[in-house]
Amino acid sequence: MSLASRGSITGAWFALVAITVASVGTAELLGDRVLAIAIVMAITAAKGAVILWRFMDLRGAPVGVRYYLGIWTVGCAVMIAAMFAAAGQ
Repeated sequence: MSLASRGSITGAWFALVAITVASVGTAELLGDRVLAIAIVMAITAAKGAVILWRFMDLRGAPVGVRYYLGIWTVGCAVMIAAMFAAAGQ
């Protein structure tokens, strides 16, 4: 592993930690439960995108696979947020 790729992976880890801290902070600080869940799920989708892009080497995948996994990531986050919102009402 080259030094450049180590640095980019370290940067990705720092980004993941920052995203996790933002998610926990949002969950704790927002008073509206449904809004907090929606924001946390959006943050989680971003975290999934970082993992797919940096650690699963999605940037080298065919365009169709990238679109599919991007849509799948967003779709899962939206569905989970919708289920939590429906259960909380």
